[in-house]
Amino acid sequence: MIFKTIYVYSTTTMIRIFLFLVSISLFGLDVKHCVLTDASKHEENQKLLQSILDRELSLLDSSMPAADHLLTNISQIAEKLLKDGFDIDAYGVPEIDERSIASYHAFTLWEGEEQAVPLTFFVYVWPSEEYVLGIHPSHTSRFPYGTKIHSHPISCGFIVLEGTLIQHSYERIHPTRSLRWTGEDTFRKIEGAIDLLGVPFIHQVYAKGMGSKPAISLHAYGLPSAAKIGQCFADLRTVHYYD
Repeated sequence: MIFKTIYVYSTTTMIRIFLFLVSISLFGLDVKHCVLTDASKHEENQKLLQSILDRELSLLDSSMPAADHLLTNISQIAEKLLKDGFDIDAYGVPEIDERSIASYHAFTLWEGEEQAVPLTFFVYVWPSEEYVLGIHPSHTSRFPYGTKIHSHPISCGFIVLEGTLIQHSYERIHPTRSLRWTGEDTFRKIEGAIDLLGVPFIHQVYAKGMGSKPAISLHAYGLPSAAKIGQCFADLRTVHYYD
């Protein structure tokens, strides 16, 4: 396990789950999201994660909340997923041309609502910057192939399963909402960050170096369903998004 950074934020965390789930137009371009290339393989990935989390929860120390236990052990969970056969071929990058552009996408792997665990796991699928810019070299914003610059309303963690993710970090120039760039982190396989709610953090995440192949990452968020997470980010959008 390698953590390049461990962030402890106070009021915010990670990435909006349902960012443009419906088709939109961006500067005249049709936005195409990363896709499930094999739904049956995705279902097997869901079952695999379910079995791993069942084992984790059966060994749970009663002194630690279940969601905290799973979140702080996300790297071990990711390692087990890869060791036990998590199939990255279930996911792919959409074909694009001058009239369209690729966007990252999130697919639900596990929801804790039925087990009263306030945590949800997703697999994120990312088109690489090189893939998008190879077709749209003048595209100046990393959105939609990466996230918008944002902060977060709930706790989370993420781990790379395949490929490379780049994170740009920012800080607010108080009392305005203007931002100052503070640095860059590179995350590779079984590297990532955990947010246990400490100081505010603002960032942007995107993938590099995969050509037409997607980067894949495992994410966990501190609410028990995808619907509740999506609603949480939507309700607080004006607070937590900066572009």
